[in-house]
Amino acid sequence: MLEKILMQWLYKSAIMALCTTLLFIGCVSTQAQKMPKKIIEFGWDMPGTDFVKQNIGQMEKRPFDGLVVRLKAGKKVFLHEPYDPK
Repeated sequence: MLEKILMQWLYKSAIMALCTTLLFIGCVSTQAQKMPKKIIEFGWDMPGTDFVKQNIGQMEKRPFDGLVVRLKAGKKVFLHEPYDPK
């Protein structure tokens, strides 16, 4: 009798877990289809902030949704103190 109750509980739990997983996968795939893909330019020729500022008109005509910019501070951007560019 106890085994039968335990097996029923196990089957119900497995079915609930399966339904929850399928629902989650359905929601994630639906959300992914709604979001358009973005193209971000990245490569060896990453522009600096000065170049982007001077050529913003030309940069906006490019077929990219974004770009990676090279900072003058280098690895100092990860410090917890203000950056002195001098």
